[in-house]
Amino acid sequence: MKNNYFLPLIIVLSIASCSKDNSESVIEPAIPKSTYSLGWEDTNAESNSIVLWKDTIKKVLLTSDKSTRPIDIAFENGKQYVLYITRNQANLSTTFHLITDGISKKLIFNENTGDIIINSLIINNGDVYMTGRLRNPVSGVFKPCYWKNGKLNLLEGSGNLRGEAFDLALIGNDVYVVGSFEVEINSNNRKIALWKNGVKNELTNGENPVSDPILATNGIDVYVAAGEYNGIIAPGLVGLQGFYVKNNDARVNLNQGVNGSLPLFILEPKDIKIAGSDLYILAIESQNASQNATGGRFHFVYKNGAKMPFVFKRAGDPDDDMEVESIEIIGPDVYGVGASFYSKDDFNDSATRWKNGEPTRLGSKGIFSYALKMISY
Repeated sequence: MKNNYFLPLIIVLSIASCSKDNSESVIEPAIPKSTYSLGWEDTNAESNSIVLWKDTIKKVLLTSDKSTRPIDIAFENGKQYVLYITRNQANLSTTFHLITDGISKKLIFNENTGDIIINSLIINNGDVYMTGRLRNPVSGVFKPCYWKNGKLNLLEGSGNLRGEAFDLALIGNDVYVVGSFEVEINSNNRKIALWKNGVKNELTNGENPVSDPILATNGIDVYVAAGEYNGIIAPGLVGLQGFYVKNNDARVNLNQGVNGSLPLFILEPKDIKIAGSDLYILAIESQNASQNATGGRFHFVYKNGAKMPFVFKRAGDPDDDMEVESIEIIGPDVYGVGASFYSKDDFNDSATRWKNGEPTRLGSKGIFSYALKMISY
């Protein structure tokens, strides 16, 4: 798909939690009724609209210039929160905004917002948490961090090496943050780490490159998923093995192969959710580098480490590109959201919602659109 939000192999802005209202105790949640998908549409040549689809019904939250993009969505105690970014192309300044129940407010940071990248939004008891990275204006090194109500919390343990935080969860008073950092300056190899109240626990040894980690919690256990290059799996073929870790237990590899047995070029977790006692992981698979580069990838969901029996289908021709970014579970059904290329319709990339692998177009015909986050309540 021809847009810069289909990210390279190891650069995925991910967000995950069992729900976006991390409660302090394990309370049986109400059964979700609807999915809410956050994305944007090209309104015209000069402006974009940030859009929220309730199931398949579109609501425009705001319309602004082309530099405005949504980041994440959360829900707590009847309130809906949407985080978005605006970049001023004239003076190259960056501002972050939070929409709460339809009202947009600029977020204030003590740091230069031009040095900030934000990856995820979490709401807990009315407190606003965001994860990301902060650039040191002197050294230029990005450090993993999170903000609570605008106050910066740097995550230590990466020294002078580059790092980034991707997601956060709370269990009681404990704050868990997952991220990664390079093992040496300008190295492609990174370690994945889980910080609990600022104390780092390394989940990989840094011998290989890794994908960006994602995180979920059920209020008791913490799950982290990612992909790690696992060496040569076939002549001329280097594989990315998807896995997850529960707390400090041994890592569990996701089953390889499009049909359960074929070697893969890539198996990369994209999103992670918990429903009841079950763990669901959305992952991308491709069998070779050419397939991965041309969009011939497959999107599956793994339930408790085993692949579910459906694949997310393309909306157009079999060779058309597509990307599933986020999932939600309602009862026995698995929903996904992202975008697909509609070659049989109007030759446009359009926001798409899937139910058990079957696509439904969300975006308007003739207009580029994209959906990147999904929650349910």
